[in-house]
Amino acid sequence: YATLGIDAVVEAVNDNLIPVIVCNKANVGKLVDKIKEMKTLKTIVYTNDLVAPNDTSIEVPKPPRGITIMSFDEFVATGDIAKYPPTPPKPDTTAVIMYTS
Repeated sequence: YATLGIDAVVEAVNDNLIPVIVCNKANVGKLVDKIKEMKTLKTIVYTNDLVAPNDTSIEVPKPPRGITIMSFDEFVATGDIAKYPPTPPKPDTTAVIMYTS
């Protein structure tokens, strides 16, 4: 939602009761700033896409109480299928929600 802005992200999260969002590391702070407006959002997973490996200028903020913030690599590492067995989707499972202008 780079072109629609953070308010559009807040609206999409609320409209769809989204508990997890994936974003670029540079946008984590924007989500944290608006987290109180997104009651269902509990986890922020960030990527390092277009972030230089040595770039230390982008800091991930401390997560507010009840919110988890993790890198995509950390997220993948939690994929212990013995502890968290795969749950196949059901016919009413939402896979993708796309907003267009």
